[in-house]
Amino acid sequence: MFTRSLALALLAAVLLFGIGRPAQAADCEGPYRKRVADGRCVWSCGRGTTPEPATNSCVCSPGLTEKRKDASGRRICTASIARPKPLPDIPAFEDSDAATRPFPTNFAKDHPFGTRQHVNCNTYLKSENDSPVPYLCRTTYARPVLFTMLRPHEITVRKSRPLQADLRREGRFRVWFPRPSNPRPNPLCSERDIGIRGACVPECQRLEYLTYFDSGQMRGIARPTGNQPDTCDRDFTGKVELYRPSFALAYDACAREAMRRGRHNWDFETSIVIPRRMSASYGFENAITSRSDNGWEFHARVQHVFVEDEVKIAVKVSCR
Repeated sequence: MFTRSLALALLAAVLLFGIGRPAQAADCEGPYRKRVADGRCVWSCGRGTTPEPATNSCVCSPGLTEKRKDASGRRICTASIARPKPLPDIPAFEDSDAATRPFPTNFAKDHPFGTRQHVNCNTYLKSENDSPVPYLCRTTYARPVLFTMLRPHEITVRKSRPLQADLRREGRFRVWFPRPSNPRPNPLCSERDIGIRGACVPECQRLEYLTYFDSGQMRGIARPTGNQPDTCDRDFTGKVELYRPSFALAYDACAREAMRRGRHNWDFETSIVIPRRMSASYGFENAITSRSDNGWEFHARVQHVFVEDEVKIAVKVSCR
């Protein structure tokens, strides 16, 4: 009995220790399994692969293909690069319509408006250096100047004639500058010599309006009609006159509009806004008294005060 029990015990030990260990070691062999420090057997897959217990290996993940094997013999899988399909051969052809396509122009770049301030005082400066009355003049800016378009200016610009325009309807405007304050009395004027209180206070004698070329040079002087006392407070009604910078701007506007519409032929309307510097010259009496052999003499000379500003004039353009 003892011998049989001992034999059974020895058989159980062999089955438990002798047979089990080699089987476990065989299951953890190969490049895809390895045993860690705590005795567990874990998967060891290469990049782009996933375990497959049925084959005891690692296979490519969905969407990936086997590229190579690493140093341990494991599969390395990557995404396959789809090669672009070759483009079909397109026969070359000449763009015969290129010359008739609409395109923008930039004539205004070579014909800019001259709106910078000019020395208006030089307009009235005379070589009277020997005059006992000093020449006085100053320029100020008006805020705001009252500018009203009474009738819009309308022109026709033709595609075949750059930098030219035909007048369709003459524009007219009204402008009014706020009257500047009176200059201070000339210290060389003596009311005691004249004997009249306030005789040395400058008074506005006249008002002259100035307009300019598009280039900025003076166009002309417009004097209100008559010599009424209220001349210094009048507005001025004038006409719109355009020159090459305006024509260049109008032609460019037509070319841009044609390109926006995708049309080669011009047969539409557009508009431009041109800058225009305007001035008003207020002439104040500049009184001065000087000593002479007969006691004293009275002199008078106009003292100019320019008020100016830049206005915007809208122009209707017929593109043909």
